[in-house]
Amino acid sequence: AIDIISIHEATSPLGLHWFHASKSIDLEGLPLPNSGKPINSIFSCGFCDNVTNPCLYGGSCRPDGNCDCKHNAKGHLCINAPIGNGNCDDYFNTKEHNYDGGDCCGATCMDVLTQESCRGGLLETSTKQFGVELEYGGRGYPNCKDPSMTGVIIEIRVGLSSLDVDVLLVCDGLAYLYLPKGALHVQNHTTFNGTQVVQVQDGADCALEVTLHDERAQVGVVDFDFESKVYLANQKDAVLSQNKSRVWLDGNSSSFKLPPFFVSSLLKKLSQYTALSDLESNSTPQGDAIRILSTDPYPHASLDNKFLLQRYAIYVMNFAFGDPLGLKSKTNKSRLYSVDECAFRSLSKCNDDGYIKSIDLSRGSYSGSIPSEVSLFHGLEDFYLRYNSFTGSLPTELGELENLRNLYLYENKFDGKIPSEIGNLKNLTILDIRGNNLSGTIPTEIYQLTNLEVLNLSDNEINGTVSDKVSDLVNLKNFVIENAQLEGSLPPSLGTITNLIELDVEGNFLTGPIPSELGALSLLGEIDLESNRLTGAIPSELGNLMNLNVLVLKHNLELTGTIPTKLCSLKIAFVSVDCTNVTCPQQDCA
Repeated sequence: AIDIISIHEATSPLGLHWFHASKSIDLEGLPLPNSGKPINSIFSCGFCDNVTNPCLYGGSCRPDGNCDCKHNAKGHLCINAPIGNGNCDDYFNTKEHNYDGGDCCGATCMDVLTQESCRGGLLETSTKQFGVELEYGGRGYPNCKDPSMTGVIIEIRVGLSSLDVDVLLVCDGLAYLYLPKGALHVQNHTTFNGTQVVQVQDGADCALEVTLHDERAQVGVVDFDFESKVYLANQKDAVLSQNKSRVWLDGNSSSFKLPPFFVSSLLKKLSQYTALSDLESNSTPQGDAIRILSTDPYPHASLDNKFLLQRYAIYVMNFAFGDPLGLKSKTNKSRLYSVDECAFRSLSKCNDDGYIKSIDLSRGSYSGSIPSEVSLFHGLEDFYLRYNSFTGSLPTELGELENLRNLYLYENKFDGKIPSEIGNLKNLTILDIRGNNLSGTIPTEIYQLTNLEVLNLSDNEINGTVSDKVSDLVNLKNFVIENAQLEGSLPPSLGTITNLIELDVEGNFLTGPIPSELGALSLLGEIDLESNRLTGAIPSELGNLMNLNVLVLKHNLELTGTIPTKLCSLKIAFVSVDCTNVTCPQQDCA
């Protein structure tokens, strides 16, 4: 040993290269260094303090400059950590320490059967597995905290006091659990029933190899049970269900193929669309949906099936809307398991490619809010929720339904603003959301819906003005916003929408003149401007509207002048005008 007081001393080893000694000697008879065998040396200070030279791994520095080491660390400053010695130490069970050098997680070692894989001893004689101390030889990784791993539960039942069973769990070619015959010895028991959580790499392809030496023994693989959070068995809040589903091997079986870890992989996949906290919850539609989906035997529940997302979405919507499919009924649940979602006739219909194209829950007395997972209905064309008691805001994810043509949400209790993302629905032809509690202005993005034929926003608290961009709705036939809070004037650009048949803005706060440009709309059959604050004369150009059947102008007390003669000559089925300031034939007065 060399005591170094300063790095400037001639004997200081700091900065020098060190090698193993060779068989050759120098003139003084000392061995020469073997330059082909360098030594990876670390020089540390011999004494500790709590500022520049602290004791490592939780150790404490004594007044005499020596360390009291913790967690079985040794050496000056506790620099030698007991990592990779075959014993899982919780202090080093972190990613920083490679999960105790592989002692805590099978994925960080090569194989629990190979002595070299974990740089020394393996989890052997003192390991507690299946609830008891092993006699010898058991190996596994029950304490892993690696978030990339997931838990699977193995249960052993034996009707003897001596356990004649071998268990080997292999995932992706690596052994994660090994229990040789005779390793378990249970005294004073006529039967044995024990479970063990084994942490394996998430999504691994696993097989459980079992040899049963007595027909009275059973070894089972407990499937992932979402409700019990078995798949989160490496977390502190993990619990084990009292009603697990099991696949058992009897005494005549020799091996069992463990299916893919569906629930944990499903969580990873669905967390791209749903918050993990909602998926894990016992009180959300998403939590209810994944519990159903994780046990669904139909092939659509497989991870590589292209219809998986829409099946999940239909389950979420079902529970969000009060379970119209009746999945909480065991009878309905069993019946629906045997069919794909295209057969959920009470809720949805599919196109020829198998994607849901129509959802109709009209007049069902349903309630709840539209979940964001509605965006997963990539083939949806028609969405009917009319005449119910749905609440909440319209999710922005509606704007992701690029194939949507008809959106009927009227006569519900939706609130909030109309999401601007609706402007992304380039194929939308009907937007009818009348009779809700929506507020705010008309999003300018709505004027981008060039295929829109019907726009009905009536009986909401829609305010603001009608933009000049309304003329971009070149295919619009019905423009209906009754009983709202619109203000400003009607834009003259309305007169360029040549397909317009109905213009109804009754019951708003519109001001200014009636646009004379409306006279150019040859297909216009109904004009209802009742109960506004319009001013000026009734334009004579309205007399050009040969298809006009309804003209309602009453309760606009500041209209003046005379009903144009040309307009009076039209065979209009219904005309309603206040004659206080407007001169008109008696039969035309309200």
